[in-house]
Amino acid sequence: MKIYFVLFFVVALIGSLFAQDQAYSGLDSFSQAEGCDFRLSHWGDSGEDVIAAEVAIFSDMDDSALYYVGFAFNMTMILFYQFDEDKLFEGMFILAEDYTEPQQYIDAFNEIENTLTLQYGESAVSTILSSNEEHKAKSHWVEGLTTGDLTVTSYWKVGETLVTISMGRDEEGTFLTVDYYHES
Repeated sequence: MKIYFVLFFVVALIGSLFAQDQAYSGLDSFSQAEGCDFRLSHWGDSGEDVIAAEVAIFSDMDDSALYYVGFAFNMTMILFYQFDEDKLFEGMFILAEDYTEPQQYIDAFNEIENTLTLQYGESAVSTILSSNEEHKAKSHWVEGLTTGDLTVTSYWKVGETLVTISMGRDEEGTFLTVDYYHES
């Protein structure tokens, strides 16, 4: 009986996430609504403003950040809002999918990078960091991610916002983030 309850809860949670984010009407493919800086918010918004605007499922908060779980780029993401003196200055998507293969992270990175390129044009800067020159070739990214010897980053400058996508591996595992940072 308990397994059915857990299964029902998980299915209901996923359905709720999907239904709530459908309110974005197209934001699943892109990260922000027209005229906004990050999702439905603007740089300088207060935490209360963000809470009132965000439709994803609230997860946690501390003195300078809000955390949600939702969808972006057709993937489950942790949504992170960072504040300084209760003014929004950064928003981030952190991939919440728990992939078992490095290639899945690479495919997700490529999909998101392509979406950002369609939205913002070619990236201003792309960097590939590795101590092994071979890992810098796309054909060797799986090995680089597996060994933790690869970080790939692309940047776009959009008005006063620096948009960054990064993929790599640290002590916690493989990561994929999309960061929106207000450059004042």
